[in-house]
Amino acid sequence: MATQELQVRELQVNDLFSLAEIILKAGEKTKKQISEAIQATKGEGDKDTEHLGLTIIGVLLVDCKDDIKAWCGSVCGISPDEFGQASLKDLASFIRGLKNQEGFKSFLAELRGIIPARLFG
Repeated sequence: MATQELQVRELQVNDLFSLAEIILKAGEKTKKQISEAIQATKGEGDKDTEHLGLTIIGVLLVDCKDDIKAWCGSVCGISPDEFGQASLKDLASFIRGLKNQEGFKSFLAELRGIIPARLFG
């Protein structure tokens, strides 16, 4: 895929549920890492939100590679394979696109409510 800035569409309710399903399918180690990130980011600050979002995407890339590539591709309007072939510069653009969304903070807050830390032990 040629290097281009990935366009991140506005996140939707379905994206929230899809990401929650991916998390629930993840292995126990990944769930534990996400649980710890949720517990560590109870604050409302931008740094907490950014850390939580990056942690979730990062650990899911390792444990649920195909599912998270499909989710990320969907958010960008491209196929999972196209997302997987994106450059690191494109990935950085994707992450910036998520972080800069007006509703990203509330998206993560809702995810915290759907995937409460107590589910993972």
